[in-house]
Amino acid sequence: MKKFVFVLALVAFVSTVSATAIAQEDVTIDLSNSEVDVRLDIDELTSESLTYVVSYPVYDLESRINGEQVECDVRDLQIGSEIQCPTDMSTNFTASFDFRTSGITSSRENVDFFQFTRVFRVPTDHYRLKVVLPENAVIVNDENLSQPAFSPSYGETGSDGQRIFVVWETDPALGGEPISFSVFYNDSSSDDSLIRYIGIGLLIILLSILGLAVWKRISSQDISEVYGELTEDQRDVVDLLIENEGSMLQKDVVDESEYSKAKVSGVVSELVDQGIVQKEKEGRSNKLRISGQFRF
Repeated sequence: MKKFVFVLALVAFVSTVSATAIAQEDVTIDLSNSEVDVRLDIDELTSESLTYVVSYPVYDLESRINGEQVECDVRDLQIGSEIQCPTDMSTNFTASFDFRTSGITSSRENVDFFQFTRVFRVPTDHYRLKVVLPENAVIVNDENLSQPAFSPSYGETGSDGQRIFVVWETDPALGGEPISFSVFYNDSSSDDSLIRYIGIGLLIILLSILGLAVWKRISSQDISEVYGELTEDQRDVVDLLIENEGSMLQKDVVDESEYSKAKVSGVVSELVDQGIVQKEKEGRSNKLRISGQFRF
């Protein structure tokens, strides 16, 4: 395959939302049928309607607020569409949009290209984009391109057993530069050698993961060795994590313990400082995990 040079002077597919504060935005784009699924967890809305703007056409829209179907208006813009949903909700609610679109990919010599740009004009705690490739499609090898096969590089690839997808997750900065997501892919159904190489590569990755897991298990320290050094409050939190296979949401720790939200937050911070617990943002809460250096 020749090295392709793609000019990225394509129209960027930009989306914006009118909410004042968003806890989480999830977008799934299915490239096989151009279906888009958007879910918004909104902390605060100061207007009388929720507006979601995309720079591509919107067809067959289904909208829901807090799970209830609502009628929303779709207005054609010079480039793209505006979805506007009247609502009396102002805080802590969810909205979802399911629709079809067109023109979200381009092709050149059996290589397809997708690009999506997100502009963050309001505070957004967490953003997740999942792009599902068509059946039999594979991500193009970087060696055949003049740029990365997918971008940003922190995207993670996966498969549901039939189709490959790329997932990006980020905690965006308000007013920062727009983030452009892209992926190059092509149809592998007629290329048996490519399928074989992918299978071998996946097997190598799987064996590497299994080997790493075994190595970590062998080299890890038993958590009982540090258990006696913990305070009673810290042991209670660690016990809850162990009972839940080593991980759970911080809000669930509050619900299942006798401690207040502030107390749990303080205990978790102590365990994180000691390297016993790892914490990362997940939705409106934190995901807590016993550090990988410990067996339990």
